[in-house]
Amino acid sequence: MSVLDVKNLSVQYQTENGASEIIKDISFKVEKGEIAGLVGESGSGKSTAMLAVMGLLGERAVIRSDQITVGGEKPVPGKNVAMIFQDSLSCLNPSVKIGRQIRETVRARRKCSRKEAAARAEELLDMVGIRNPAFRMGQYPFELSGGMRQRVVLAIALACEPELIIADEPTTALDALVQAQILLLFKRIVRETETSMLLVSHDM
Repeated sequence: MSVLDVKNLSVQYQTENGASEIIKDISFKVEKGEIAGLVGESGSGKSTAMLAVMGLLGERAVIRSDQITVGGEKPVPGKNVAMIFQDSLSCLNPSVKIGRQIRETVRARRKCSRKEAAARAEELLDMVGIRNPAFRMGQYPFELSGGMRQRVVLAIALACEPELIIADEPTTALDALVQAQILLLFKRIVRETETSMLLVSHDM
């Protein structure tokens, strides 16, 4: 069984001039422990497709499909699927320290004490390659570089213990060296955790 299975997905938006079709009958799947790529030019509907899979499109969107499942079940953000976006800074609460943001995600997913959640948060930061994680947990997002924030966002996604992580243009805002580091990190995380990943990009 595929981890992600999308069959004949179409998305329309209702406008004053009638329905506008953004995506028509696309199908794709991601196997367990696999990194799959979805590539298309800017404006082709890649992000719209991912938000449709996550169930995060607004009320104006009309979504039709024969199947959208993660592990054979309906996608539930924060449970069986998590998403990483291009702008890591907008994904993090600027007024809350990194450690608390990860701890809260851990406790939302697991029944554990604050101490256990803190230990897990530190473990996740170490897993995604952040040095001195105990110190970093006491920092705010704006105190970290773009590459480090993207690692933190990945740690939060992993805290959800999902079967699938969708990464939507996760390296676009980073310089070339950091892009390469993040892509290598994704490969290592998938290999070590057997979490599947769908990497969405305009850049082949």
